[in-house]
Amino acid sequence: CNGTRCGRGSCIPSLNTTFGFVCECEPGWRQARPDTDRLLLFLPCIVPNCTVNYGCSGEDRATDADPVPQLPSIQSNDKIDFIYYYDCSGGICNQTSAIAHECICKDGFHNLMNDTIFPCYKQCKI
Repeated sequence: CNGTRCGRGSCIPSLNTTFGFVCECEPGWRQARPDTDRLLLFLPCIVPNCTVNYGCSGEDRATDADPVPQLPSIQSNDKIDFIYYYDCSGGICNQTSAIAHECICKDGFHNLMNDTIFPCYKQCKI
């Protein structure tokens, strides 16, 4: 877990997972993955359990940020492209290591909690 950032969570070593660890979220936070997906437990806890209003600025999400990519099927022996699974919302994902990233926000967007591990949103959306 050395150097691993789990956002609002803790890194727990695990030999039975994709990268050898899982991120365990603090209360009120979750990972950007389907609840049933056990392969993406390495994702950081960056999604607050609150409502995000994508229509508050009179624009829909598609014009504010890039759409979330559809996740491909993962076979156990496939190489996993970590960045493909991360949604920076109104930002661009920059991979800083094999298991770490930062969200670089577009103009008018800011990282949630002013931390680059979190997605970028417009102030009115949270």
